[in-house]
Amino acid sequence: MAEHTEPNRDTLAEEQVESGARHGAPQRPTADQARAAESATGDVDDDDVRTHYQDMAEKGARVKGEGQIP
Repeated sequence: MAEHTEPNRDTLAEEQVESGARHGAPQRPTADQARAAESATGDVDDDDVRTHYQDMAEKGARVKGEGQIP
């Protein structure tokens, strides 16, 4: 296990700066990324995705405790 350390003044100052930073995506998708995302939607069967999501949500709701494999 790593030895306990105390953060120095520079670390504390940087953490203070970062704590005020906005969170989320750093930028909007590029035109190429947007086109790729739009073209990929045709490869997805919405009904299959919906069914799989519902099955996994039900399976997860029945799990007792952490890490149980149903």
